[in-house]
Amino acid sequence: MQLGSITFRDFEVEAGIDFGGRQRLAVHRLPNGTRIVDVLGPDPANIIFGGVFSGQDAVTRAQELDALRKSGAQVILSWNSFQYAVILSEFSADFQARNWVPYRAACTVVEDDTPVAESGDSDLTPSALASAASALTAAAIPGCVLNAAVLPLSPDGTPPGRSDDLLAEIAARIEICTSALNAASVALGQDANGALLQVEEALSQLSALMVVRAYGGVGVITRGAAGNA
Repeated sequence: MQLGSITFRDFEVEAGIDFGGRQRLAVHRLPNGTRIVDVLGPDPANIIFGGVFSGQDAVTRAQELDALRKSGAQVILSWNSFQYAVILSEFSADFQARNWVPYRAACTVVEDDTPVAESGDSDLTPSALASAASALTAAAIPGCVLNAAVLPLSPDGTPPGRSDDLLAEIAARIEICTSALNAASVALGQDANGALLQVEEALSQLSALMVVRAYGGVGVITRGAAGNA
């Protein structure tokens, strides 16, 4: 963590860093119990942290932080991916020895400069997303049309006869499709719209395949892309 020109080290920030705040609201309560709420904007709380200055320069470092408090200067506070423009508003130290000075500090936020990740951001690289989308395209049986409406029942109302070869093919396709969907659920970002559409198509195909299997494998399967019967 860094505050202005001061970089904290070792045990100097040991109890965590408290941050957050509230949303300022103006609540108007009407006689009939209705509420009208005006949103006035975020109100960040003080950022609070503490630790122990240790070593030969413990007192000097505590004095540097106290001098920053006295100056009232606006500085940058940053740690991890967080960044704020702040004023050190509170500082208290407990001198226990010349090489051991516990302290607590609070910073008043002037501006929150922390970058905000957009909802569509993903840790995946474009190439990883493209690979996942390609895998789905291959597994979602492109060009395959399954029409459950052509699955007739026998005159006595029982399912038609089985076709073992077709059932084997259906089972294999269900396995491929299911594996691709499982991989997609892990690999794809939340806003990968094109790939998610492919997921929906694969689910539709998977559902139709299961219907055909339930009817004993009798149905119509055409592979438009491959041109095979």
